[in-house]
Amino acid sequence: MQLLQAHLSPRGHKSSPPSSVRPRLKAQGQPAAAGSAHEQQSSLQPPSPPATPSSALPFCVPEIHSRDQSDQDLLYLTDLKACSDFMSRKGNRNNTPYEVKKGHYLVGNCGIYKVLQFLGEGTYGKVAKCIKFGTQEMYAIKIMKNNKAGQKEVESMKLIEHLDPEENHLVQMYECFSFQNMTCIVYELLGNSLFQVMCDQPDPVHLHGIRAFARDGLKALKALKRIGLAHCDIKIDNIMVANTSYINLKLIDFGMATKTKDLSVGTEIQVTPFKSPEVILGLPLDEGVDMWAFGMVLASLYFGEYPFPSETEYETIRAMVQIHGLPEAEMIRKARFKKAFFTRDNDGWRLCTPDEYTQATRIPVEDKNHVTNLDEMIDDHKVFIDLLKCMLEINPKNRITPSQALAHDFITMKHLAGKRKAGYAAIAKEIMEDAGLKSCTIFKSKRK
Repeated sequence: MQLLQAHLSPRGHKSSPPSSVRPRLKAQGQPAAAGSAHEQQSSLQPPSPPATPSSALPFCVPEIHSRDQSDQDLLYLTDLKACSDFMSRKGNRNNTPYEVKKGHYLVGNCGIYKVLQFLGEGTYGKVAKCIKFGTQEMYAIKIMKNNKAGQKEVESMKLIEHLDPEENHLVQMYECFSFQNMTCIVYELLGNSLFQVMCDQPDPVHLHGIRAFARDGLKALKALKRIGLAHCDIKIDNIMVANTSYINLKLIDFGMATKTKDLSVGTEIQVTPFKSPEVILGLPLDEGVDMWAFGMVLASLYFGEYPFPSETEYETIRAMVQIHGLPEAEMIRKARFKKAFFTRDNDGWRLCTPDEYTQATRIPVEDKNHVTNLDEMIDDHKVFIDLLKCMLEINPKNRITPSQALAHDFITMKHLAGKRKAGYAAIAKEIMEDAGLKSCTIFKSKRK
């Protein structure tokens, strides 16, 4: 395991992390240090029940002081069934979601959870670290308004809940419930996001670490493809890893996930650094959008920065054209948004100049050069670049599938099979063994 950790550490040379992850998490503020064990235990105890049976009625948690908020108080009862029955009768007459704060309680179908701290907040809600009374187990609970966004994520999680979360590297959902006009989804509590790890360890990752990381992610994509679901928002924020290493990957946040058959041209999905060309240009969509996004994640790990610029969609398309050349004429012709990026002259289609794009969209663009060649690597690095190019194929019809990617030489290490005793190949073998990935070609004996 020590060898695995050593090769998951950054490579020797320095390079800037992706622009979106440069600010250190420390600058954003860290949770307050925990108190003594006695203090922590005391803070997790529910309020003492009334002294007499006649007064054994619901009562508010200590953090809520207003006597005029009876319709919105988050309640705790010593008897869970009575609590659920009471909340069902009580309801919330003004139909406004309650503002959950640290120290409040959430009453679910399978238990009562106390909010210890908030882990993050997004467009549709926030995620809280919670403890379950009785078991003292920790969970991450996503709290959202009772709207279509919340229901969409619940529906997506119900599609994947029958999949093995460990084998397929997908976050596990324990329960979902509606409480005080809020949708709450109880997830397993995981380690750090890839965003956090890249902030703390901003240098590029060694290729041995990327290999194990890539295999885990591809298994997740294969599982999603099998059930006809596209994640649609794969990025470094939505990938969790164990501690500060890049193993035990888990894909999270299915708020934008969509059944593949329901994806339509022009659907607004993905963020710019991870946005696929078919989304930008307005072409038919399928689960290939996830393969593109995950390829961008791997490239970010390898280079230590986004390989394509992320300031504007034009700069992204321009960088793609510099590397791959112009998309096929038929692909450009079918693109709904082609006029923003391409124009026709006597020689056929060409990419708009920065000035032409700015004139058409009023979006300023920096006229600068980007990486134009991904083949300047040798041996294992060259094989990785080959996989990367297959994942970042501009035409989604020709893009590699999860099953094909798992059989690629970079994952199976077939290209290293004849060098098993060599230093580099031996290290690669140990790294994959430490990550629990023992089905690679390099591990198979030639003895009959």
